[in-house]
Amino acid sequence: MYCDTKNNTNVFMQNIITDLLASLRFAKENVRNFPDLYDEFAILKEVISKEIDSEVLRLHDIQKVLDLLKQISTCFKSRKITGLLSMVAKHIYVSKLRTQIINSIIHLIHAHVSICSTKTYKNAIIALQYFISCLKEIVDGFLERSVNIVCLASNDYFYSPVLKKRNNIILSIPARDLLKLWKWVLMFHELGHYFFELKKDEFLSRFRESVSPIISDSAPTGYASISGLQKIWEEHWLCELISDLFGTYLGGVSFTNAFVVEVFQDNPARYTTHPPLDARMYSQLKYLGSVCNKVFAKDLNIIRSSWYEFRKKFPSTYLAYPFTSRILDEIIKIFNEVVGNPPFLNFAHDILRLREIINENKIDLIKNGEYKPYEILLALCLSKQRNNLIVNSQLLKIIRADRQL
Repeated sequence: MYCDTKNNTNVFMQNIITDLLASLRFAKENVRNFPDLYDEFAILKEVISKEIDSEVLRLHDIQKVLDLLKQISTCFKSRKITGLLSMVAKHIYVSKLRTQIINSIIHLIHAHVSICSTKTYKNAIIALQYFISCLKEIVDGFLERSVNIVCLASNDYFYSPVLKKRNNIILSIPARDLLKLWKWVLMFHELGHYFFELKKDEFLSRFRESVSPIISDSAPTGYASISGLQKIWEEHWLCELISDLFGTYLGGVSFTNAFVVEVFQDNPARYTTHPPLDARMYSQLKYLGSVCNKVFAKDLNIIRSSWYEFRKKFPSTYLAYPFTSRILDEIIKIFNEVVGNPPFLNFAHDILRLREIINENKIDLIKNGEYKPYEILLALCLSKQRNNLIVNSQLLKIIRADRQL
């Protein structure tokens, strides 16, 4: 009876491995059939293919262990064999999770390839890819030059680090915004997640040193769980706020203009794994107030007054604990000390000149290669023409042509 039980367990796990191997073969075939849409995408394909091969090898190794356990099962006590089978089961489960991640990426790429089957969208994603790639020069030192940053179109904005160990990260943009070039600056927030990962140890160390004591000391009487609060700050809220600030660091007022449109909600004080809109807007506006020069003062005043006028319409408490101005100010201070001066200030006059050109609809004055996509899109975001799809289309052609130079 003992041997039959162990053999049945062995067969059960072998069946799971067989199923996983079939899923991986299917994934490999899909990757092989995807077109090489652009250089970064071709690199991603190669990386996913290597990831699949590695998983297949792991599963074959597990199969060998199962075969060995079957052979020696009559030679060892039941307890020892059970313990070994339990360890094998854990390895199979981990492999199953990895296979699910691979298949989720394949599903995402299927959607992306489908979207790119339309020439206009393909040109837009290639232009967006060029825009993101150019940022490595602008923020040298904060984005690893060797990493392959791949932009994919899906149904939402997000950052995926699942292939980071293979030096690839995925940024996603909703297809609905591909032709709205002024919203591309929202990708700065997703890059902020990558930046936070690179600097995570430093940010957490500083947070624990200067922010955690404030959270503990300023908690209202009878507050339920300070330790639980500290945990969610470290696991979610800090990363989101740093990513927002990184977006503002890269994009200035342009980023905040696009941000408030995208994340608008009916209750600015509501929070989940993301901080409330109140805290996110306060942090961005406070940061901008500390770094913006006179060149952008008018733009900053416009969005600041517009936001606070809107905020007055809501009765909910403004910046309630655990998102008080004291806590947020300390986080802004930490961010400032880590990053230094924002790059958009170095392009201030070109950005304002481009905004004037775009406002006057004189797009033909923007010659190919004369301005970086970074300057063009920050200017567009500040322009009254930003919702003009014809203007967006004209600028898309310029940026797309730049990539070919």
